[in-house]
Amino acid sequence: MEYWRGVYLEKALTALCATAIAEVTQQNGQVCPECNGSAIVVDKNRNRCKCQCCKAGRIVWTQETRFAYFAQVLPVTYSRFKRYNVVLSQLVFWLVENRAVAVMAMEVQVERESNALVA
Repeated sequence: MEYWRGVYLEKALTALCATAIAEVTQQNGQVCPECNGSAIVVDKNRNRCKCQCCKAGRIVWTQETRFAYFAQVLPVTYSRFKRYNVVLSQLVFWLVENRAVAVMAMEVQVERESNALVA
């Protein structure tokens, strides 16, 4: 992004990080706000129906859901978001690839701390 022409806000970096972390930590998608993850809603006649907004209680990550999450931190137009989306895709890929490395580092740290408590 440092070679881009024009300006980009500090908030854009915050929005990119928040969106990427949300996508990586919630890989199956966000919990549906209409059915609260149950995939079943009650209509006006008190009949139980399948929620039409989600799949199995989760709203899967799409271009639109990424934009909606990004726009919560930095409200921009969709055309402006598409410029940031290239960086977002790379950031998500990097986080997924390095998650295993982070987990192994945490396991080593936990093992060291448990050995220090025993000794």
